[in-house]
Amino acid sequence: MALNRNLAYIIRKYMPDIPFVNNRLAEKRINGFRKLFIPESSVKEGEKNPSRIPEIVARFEKERVVWIKSLTESFDIYLKAAGIRFSSDEYVKRRISMLFHCLAYGFAPDEYIYYRLDERTLEEKRAYVADLERKIMQYLMSNFRDLQYVFDKAATYEKFGKFFKRDEISVSSRKDFGKFEAFAKKHDYLVIKQVSSSCGRGISLEKSDRGNLGKQFESILARGRCSIEERIVQADIMARFNTSSVNTLRVIMFRTKHGIKIGPCFFRTGHAGSFVDNAGSGGVFTGVDRHTGILDSHGVDEYLHSFEMHPDSGIRYKGFQLPCWGECIALVEEMASLVPKLGYVGWDLAYTDKGWVLVEANGGSQFVSQICYDKGCKEEVMQYVEDRITTLRI
Repeated sequence: MALNRNLAYIIRKYMPDIPFVNNRLAEKRINGFRKLFIPESSVKEGEKNPSRIPEIVARFEKERVVWIKSLTESFDIYLKAAGIRFSSDEYVKRRISMLFHCLAYGFAPDEYIYYRLDERTLEEKRAYVADLERKIMQYLMSNFRDLQYVFDKAATYEKFGKFFKRDEISVSSRKDFGKFEAFAKKHDYLVIKQVSSSCGRGISLEKSDRGNLGKQFESILARGRCSIEERIVQADIMARFNTSSVNTLRVIMFRTKHGIKIGPCFFRTGHAGSFVDNAGSGGVFTGVDRHTGILDSHGVDEYLHSFEMHPDSGIRYKGFQLPCWGECIALVEEMASLVPKLGYVGWDLAYTDKGWVLVEANGGSQFVSQICYDKGCKEEVMQYVEDRITTLRI
């Protein structure tokens, strides 16, 4: 995996920006995702006669052994993390249903649970943006080469450094020890991120070990290419929710022929003692009114728990006004102007005494707000996608 990530990084960073090459590479990625879907005829067969679904899944289980194994492992990991236990018979039934939803519609195993897909009508299921669909969207809407700016955390800083409003370095080999040493002597804490990680994975907070920087540096190198950042100090108004994590906002942006459009937004808070706030790492998230910056749903997590108030601090979610909303949206639009070939980006932002700052940028952003609002947002999102594709073809 590390070799593939390093190769992808080299291709994106150094290949010439030739439209034909970009298009072919994007098409290859899109086709790879589309091959994971079963034929539409099999989907219709299962929808028309649900009793045939076990037979349909068994048919493709023989053809896609590795993919089915991966989906099952992810399903089991999620159930364990969520504390969900089924009887043996119920597990078999749920696993088959989960596999059909993944193969037919592109959902991820955890989405099958937290979107409660077994309880949905066909129309409601198809109203959700599924995991594979949003992965395809990023290649449909953006220049392949420029996606490095949202796939690689070090490249993100290279492009958007002034919006971070804090120091950052990237390290990949022993020749980088000098800049690491200078950075660690300047900052008491290091935020270490594996450059290709997501969902809060591969991120840690470490105190600078100034008595043994060589050993600390070797430990970081063992994780692969890493971005090392100065710790964000959030403003008191945001720290009220939780002080141990930087509580962040995700603004999903689309570029259309009618200009920049702000899609579904969500706000995330961590639990007490947790450094990251990501939903995939147990954080609580809530929907945000994109016009006002007011939180407009209760808090939820990926394990089907709902919270009117933050579980540790007791701060009420719904109705909370995020600060300086107009400045936040203006920042997103300014950053978007630097990457005109990217049509779909999820910007993670934090509010500090310096104002809104960029935490990181994300390609293929997940639509977590679909959990907050208990409904899909595909109709809105596809309008942006179709507009962007039409624009690119002109």
